[in-house]
Amino acid sequence: MTIKSLLISEQQQQRRKHPRAPCQWKGHITTQKNKAFLIQVKNVSLGGLGIKTEALLKKGDKVLLEAQAINGDHHQKIRVICTVAFIILQAQSYEVGLQFTSNTKTFIEFIRSYVNIKTK
Repeated sequence: MTIKSLLISEQQQQRRKHPRAPCQWKGHITTQKNKAFLIQVKNVSLGGLGIKTEALLKKGDKVLLEAQAINGDHHQKIRVICTVAFIILQAQSYEVGLQFTSNTKTFIEFIRSYVNIKTK
């Protein structure tokens, strides 16, 4: 995989189906090869998350994301399967866009509430 294949244009990054809300949640991802990597969730929307990681992933990879989400006084453990949508190389790490593949009604309600509060 070349660095060029990891990069996407600024215009592609800005096309969003759902509004994104900033966050600073910590957690980890587990790859299909059962390798775990620490992550920091940087933003969230109803469609997915933006994370920072040292894991070298490929577009289309599936990962299990687990994180502790905080919305005011409400803490929610997130455990969701995601598909890698894009990857951007940044110095010593990667910015990765993850699209939700599986979720629950409770999970979506929490994310909707979080995004609504943070984007007002």
